[in-house]
Amino acid sequence: MRILRRTIVAAVLAAGLPVPGFAQVQPRAPAGAVFGHSAPGNQEERQKLDVTIDTVEAYDQDVVVHSGDTAFSLFQGSGFYTTVTPSIDFSSTRERFQIGISAGSNARYYGDLHETVLANHSVGAGLMVHLSPDTSVSFNQGVTYAPGLLYGLFASVTVPTLGSAVPAASNYKLNNESFYSSASTASLTHRLARRTTAEFTADLKFTTFTAQNTSYPDMRTEGVGGRLLYSLSRGVALRVGYGYRQANYVGSPRSTQQNLDIGLEYTRNLSRTRKATWAFSVGPTKANAPLLIGSPDVRQQYRVVADASLTYEMGRTWRLQGTFHRGLGYIEGLQGPVFTEAYAASSTGYLNRRTDFSITAAYSTGESALTGTPSEFATYTGDARLRYAVTRNWATYIEYLYYYYNFNRALLPPGLPPGLTRNGVRTGVTLWIPTMRH
Repeated sequence: MRILRRTIVAAVLAAGLPVPGFAQVQPRAPAGAVFGHSAPGNQEERQKLDVTIDTVEAYDQDVVVHSGDTAFSLFQGSGFYTTVTPSIDFSSTRERFQIGISAGSNARYYGDLHETVLANHSVGAGLMVHLSPDTSVSFNQGVTYAPGLLYGLFASVTVPTLGSAVPAASNYKLNNESFYSSASTASLTHRLARRTTAEFTADLKFTTFTAQNTSYPDMRTEGVGGRLLYSLSRGVALRVGYGYRQANYVGSPRSTQQNLDIGLEYTRNLSRTRKATWAFSVGPTKANAPLLIGSPDVRQQYRVVADASLTYEMGRTWRLQGTFHRGLGYIEGLQGPVFTEAYAASSTGYLNRRTDFSITAAYSTGESALTGTPSEFATYTGDARLRYAVTRNWATYIEYLYYYYNFNRALLPPGLPPGLTRNGVRTGVTLWIPTMRH
């Protein structure tokens, strides 16, 4: 575990700073790349609809570190299964607006048990409108059925996209608890002067469990914030902002937090076609939260929160990304808010016009928000994937997944083991159907 942690931190720090995140930014494909690209000679596509179907044969080896007397579901067992993951992505870009829509599902068939499980469903829609050359607004709504519990603890090397939903994270399913997670976001951006831009954001998230199980309380979080960005020079901007967030767990007092955000954003052109971007922010936060769900004991605490990110383009077809996040989190399945430190790094690129490779690693550690007890949990994950394009529409790939966590039992609801190690191997084919191109 020490080696994996040091590897993640070293990969991030070696690039300059640790990275931010939410759909991964892909590197530029080499000339003549085969899979998933439009036919040569096509003009820039302003409207497109893609259908993708993954069919995979998978094996998960799940080793329970601390079992106790808990009965585990098939998501915590070992064995082979077949999974089918269809998805649809639509985007439209016009002069004054952009639209993004996505939808996907994940179904599993366990041959030994003759059982089919619908693991996840998700749908998202987003709209961005340019009201004037200086002002734009955006809205995004996503709904996901049964995303992976605890997956929100990881920092992510992805960026927000129109039409995205809460990540389903099927590989991180831990039990058969069914719940819906709905996330709504809105933002307004206005350029006040040549060097100054104001941004305002608001978000609302619901988590609703379908079973009447008091060990899994429903949750609602909402937040508002704003910040000013001032351009100091070409590629360098100073930002100052404030954010307020509150959370309600059913059966518990309300949790609140207030953050002050001070940071820099820097972009450097490495060449005419490549660039490096990094950003960081740091500031104090004031938090009021109950010690545990259902506890009337609400305490106040001051902490330091921080975020940092880096995107570095290596060569013409490779990209390195990393992220660091330190702050208060509200995670489905945990017994109250937690204060976390999370790191993540990824590298993605093309070996040749038919073959691409990606590798990611993430680590997080933390504690119950206001108890102050250090290292009440630690989580690790790693993923490596090699894909080969057979034709423009067909590709085959092999993937390895590693997932580990170890928790203080008081943070977890009954039915989840406090420790888990998962090794998984997937091999499959992907069908890409470009349904619409304009």
